Amino acid sequence: MQQRILGNSNILVSSIGLGIMGMSPGIYGETNDEQSIQTIHRALDIGVTMFDTADVYGNGHNEKLLGRAAVLFKGAASKPLSPPSSRTPQITRASMAILITLRK
Repeated sequence: MQQRILGNSNILVSSIGLGIMGMSPGIYGETNDEQSIQTIHRALDIGVTMFDTADVYGNGHNEKLLGRAAVLFKGAASKPLSPPSSRTPQITRASMAILITLRK
């Protein structure tokens, strides 16, 4: 999987990301967490490291789903998590909130 620098940061991410808004209940109809976790695992298997989510999708459901998937994925959750450095306080606050939710 090709990688690139994200925007003006020093964060290296996969060139292809996985948007997971559709994995939240009520957004696009019924969802299946087990199928969603399998999809996340497949993305990780092929080298995807960029997951597009927001805390407003399902009131944090996607972050919890990513956290569960990471715990189940070959020890991926054992890697330290840290927020990106940002000059925008809102992004820093949102990043920290997502990391806290991922660890739950």
